[in-house]
Parts: sequence; C-alpha cells; structure tokens
Amino acid sequence: MAVKTNPIGIFSNSTLKIFACLFMLIDHIGYHLLPNVEILRLIGRLAFPIFAYLIAEGCKYTKNKLKHFLLIFIIGFLYFIFVYFYANMLYGSIFLTFSFSILYIYLLQYLKKFSLTNNYEFSKIIVSIIVFLIALIPSYFIFEEIEIDYGFTGMLIPVIISIVDLKKYTINKFTKFVDNHFFKLLILTILLVLYSFNSPFGNKQLYSLLALIPLLLYNEKPGNKKLKYAFYIFYPAHLIIIELINMLI
Repeated sequence: MAVKTNPIGIFSNSTLKIFACLFMLIDHIGYHLLPNVEILRLIGRLAFPIFAYLIAEGCKYTKNKLKHFLLIFIIGFLYFIFVYFYANMLYGSIFLTFSFSILYIYLLQYLKKFSLTNNYEFSKIIVSIIVFLIALIPSYFIFEEIEIDYGFTGMLIPVIISIVDLKKYTINKFTKFVDNHFFKLLILTILLVLYSFNSPFGNKQLYSLLALIPLLLYNEKPGNKKLKYAFYIFYPAHLIIIELINMLI
C-alpha cells in the first residue's frame, strides 16, 4: 500500500530542516553579531516550530530509538560542557531540549502500546497517564534550575504533537474525517500561541506562526538521507564560526 502524503506537499523532511537551519543561522547572526537588527531575530522565530514538528515526525519512524536519543543528547551535553568551561555558565542548547522531548515521546509510544493496543482498558489508560505525569517531574525541576533553550514548555511541544498523532489508536471514521498532518498543524498553532505568553520574546514569538507555511507544504517524505548527520554537525559548527567572527570584529 502506498504511503499517504500531503496532496499539496512540495517540501521533504530534509528540505524543511534546511529551512530551519537557515532561520536558526539568521537568528544567531542577529543575536551574536547584529543585535540591533531586530528583523533577524524575528526571522529566527521560524526555526523552532519546524524543528519541533520534525522531531515528533522523526520519533515516529526511527527504528533505533536508543541511538537516536543518545546522538541528540550527547551533542547537547558536549555543548553544555563547552559553554560551562568557555563562558562559565550553565546553558543547555536546543539539542538538550529536544533530547528530553525524544525521551518522553518514546515513553509515550510505550505507554500507548501498553494501554491502547487491542483492548481500550480504562485502568491501563489511567496508569499510563499517572506514569507519564510522574516522569515529567524530574525534567521540570531540571529546566527550572538550568537555562535550557525554550524551557520546559518548549520541550513539551514535540511531545504533545506526538500525542495527537491519529494514525494509530483512534477510531477509523475519525481519522478519515480529519487529516493527520493538518490536525497536528492545528495543534501546533495552538501550542505556539500559548507558548508566546510564556516566551522571553513576548508577542514577537508570534512570528513563529509563519513557520506553519512551509510546514503546510510538507510532503511527509524523508528527502535526502545523506544530509542526516550534516544537520547535527551544523549546530555546533555555525556557532563556533559565529563566535570566531565575533572575536575578530
């Protein structure tokens, strides 16, 4: 059976990641090199929603879950150590944020199978909800104690998107009525608006809603798989280059 894709989709997963990396690069240039050029930071707001959505997508298809989590976490942790010794501050990058997201998404996948496969037992659903909420407690305090990009609320956005994935565990008639991709974008829209109330950028964070345009055109295909590890290298590499430029000027 052919995989159903977005009928208006023209951007693959890897293409969207390229867009997100460009938006992130523009944001960091604005933050580190051109702090008075506000439009650069506004454009940068588009990066996070794309990455968050694709994190949820990636967790859905990744076979080696442990490798996926460890790769993101190790990059985030190494950068955390680098910043601590270089700038003497406790700062967690977006890689640490998304490593927590990935961990909770995989926990949700397990709990979905435990509580919703075959028989919809109410007791199992309640136990799963309690286990998940308890599991959130340690990360809440970690995000309170350490400055980590987009905070606890931002970390939850990919997790919530993965919760509302309708391809499994829902009534067939409902999944036929509501397209899975567009439904998740609707949820993402609500989450981004709510996040703007708690964002350090305030109302400017609402510019992140513009990221819905390229996401709307996502064709749900992987794209160029050769770029997979290039995206992981890009984050520390572009920050190091920007910092070197900053030192020179």
